[in-house]
Amino acid sequence: MPITSQDACAFYNDIASSAFEGVVLEGDVGEHIAQALGHKKAIILQNHGLLTTASSVEATVFWYVSLDNLCNVHLTALAAVGGDLSRIVQVKDEDAAETYKSLGVPISGWFSAKPMFDQIAQQTQEAYLA
Repeated sequence: MPITSQDACAFYNDIASSAFEGVVLEGDVGEHIAQALGHKKAIILQNHGLLTTASSVEATVFWYVSLDNLCNVHLTALAAVGGDLSRIVQVKDEDAAETYKSLGVPISGWFSAKPMFDQIAQQTQEAYLA
């Protein structure tokens, strides 16, 4: 996915992709996805969807919500320029790499998810302790 915003920098060089191989009913497909994911925080499964991973539930959820939002923004931008990716300004690699150091690390995912979890806890009147 092209890096086109500060939020997208959290995924700089940290997204894998994989072809869709069907529903994961046996270990082979799951193993293939795990190998394709490697040590990255997210994977886009062609014609299927997104998966994210992190060292905490909070960060995993935050990465998923963020990546889903970024995909929607990216598709909207592509539609606005008639599918011509060259018309979408991308963040320079050195800027994306530097921003990743702040936004792409596990503690940032956890910290950024905290308000979301607090709001859910308040709305459901359930305690949330992190």
